[in-house]
Amino acid sequence: MIRPSAPGTSMNAESEGPRAARPLVRLVAATSLAPALTPAFTPALALLLALLLALTLGACADEGDGEADIPAQPGERAEIVQRGPALEGVEPGSAPPTPRPTPLAITLEMRAIDRADQPDSADFDLRPGPWSPDGRAIITWRVVGVDATGRPIGRLGIAAVPDAESEASGLESGAPSVTWESGDVETAFGHERAAAWLRDGTLVIARSDGMLVQTSGEPVAAGDAVSGLRGQVREVLVAPNGRAWLAIGPDRSWLVGVDRVAREISGPAIDGAGAWSWRSDSAALAVASGAEYFTLDAESAVVDKVFEIEPVDLERQPPAPRWLAGGRLLVTAPAAPPGGRLGAVHHIVEPAQRTATELHTALDIAINVVSPHDASSWVSPDGRYILYPQVIDSGDGVALRASWIYDVPGARAREHPPVGYPTWSPDGRRFAWVEAGALLVGDVEAAAPIAMAEGINVDAGFDPVWSPDGRWLLFQGAVGALYVVRADGLAGPERVGTYAEMSPPPTWSPAENRFAAAIGEGPGATELTIVELSSR
Repeated sequence: MIRPSAPGTSMNAESEGPRAARPLVRLVAATSLAPALTPAFTPALALLLALLLALTLGACADEGDGEADIPAQPGERAEIVQRGPALEGVEPGSAPPTPRPTPLAITLEMRAIDRADQPDSADFDLRPGPWSPDGRAIITWRVVGVDATGRPIGRLGIAAVPDAESEASGLESGAPSVTWESGDVETAFGHERAAAWLRDGTLVIARSDGMLVQTSGEPVAAGDAVSGLRGQVREVLVAPNGRAWLAIGPDRSWLVGVDRVAREISGPAIDGAGAWSWRSDSAALAVASGAEYFTLDAESAVVDKVFEIEPVDLERQPPAPRWLAGGRLLVTAPAAPPGGRLGAVHHIVEPAQRTATELHTALDIAINVVSPHDASSWVSPDGRYILYPQVIDSGDGVALRASWIYDVPGARAREHPPVGYPTWSPDGRRFAWVEAGALLVGDVEAAAPIAMAEGINVDAGFDPVWSPDGRWLLFQGAVGALYVVRADGLAGPERVGTYAEMSPPPTWSPAENRFAAAIGEGPGATELTIVELSSR
């Protein structure tokens, strides 16, 4: 991704880049309404009433523009509802961060996970994985060695985490503890999807035997086990509805439905879960395979080719397509823009019609002189918005001039101050990014970002981590300490320990005010810790 930099400053041509916000309300032209007024009004009064009516209609449009849900036809240009100042050299118009009020204090309660029952794990750092749907258990991970190719071999665990309500009632008490641990799992947990929870609380593990276990660690009943899966599994990718999943191996993949029968996917050759993406309704998937893109019907398992790009580097797997609102896909194709740099063209594809629109053309701007290989971070979680970076050649190097917020269903866009390397809030309305050591939060309905961490030099190498309700953000300082701040800027930042491991990053519980992180005095000396927080 394009690393954060001040607007108009130079960037490395090999660096990569960004994501979104809501378009402004359009005003109805007052002059189009004036002829409808009766001759009894003077021209001046008629014009005044027409302006008032126009403003009223505009306000109604802000509450819910009827056009927002009408899909644009492929090939249409976006309506630009706000454009920044005319470009003079490379100086963009950039909104200054909004100052924060005096923050409230954050209270932290930290409890390390007890490993007394696993003496052989005492010399290994536990790392956090996903929480169970009820927030009462968390997956743990530790590395125990490497295979012949140097890939990590590790072990998954389940740690029971009593919640405050259970402890208060006396049903549960004591420190969180690891209650079950798997055998060896051949996957790099920091980069690959070694395990995931189903909606009913069953744990899916990336292996062909004993794939499903209960929260207690006990295997599921024989009638609920997976059948028809023959081969090695390295990753699992659970559908958004938490019921079906993909089991992905080094040379083949299987679709496992609610009937727990695995159906091997034939056709495209797949290289890992990073090539796949589920549609939000769990009815379909999309996948990149070489220079071709396919969709997969989750019920019939029928594979359908929908797009193809010109391959530039056959050794580099194209990024996964991202689902957009209305069943569209965002697809990245390598390109060679002027200047001989490595770029990309980003297409909005209509799978059913096999048609595509180039995003920069829809925005009526030039193709970026450099562009990231993977554009997935630009897309909001609901697929409604794309935050497209405008990258230019400043004469002294490459610069991020601005970002464009594209409303996919409404085919509307507006210009936004530059945003580098963002992460989205779960509801898709805000995004956080690090710029020049500062943590900023933008909103799809506001142009000015909020500065969240005054006085702290923020590490741009790790994404901020949003809580499930979008209320909190975790980030790492340049010296390795973990910080928490309320995303509205009203509390924090508060330091959480001296050092935190960020690969994999901390994970939030569905309980929202609780997270797990590997915290300690330094690398190799961390404890997996459950943190409860509140602000006052």
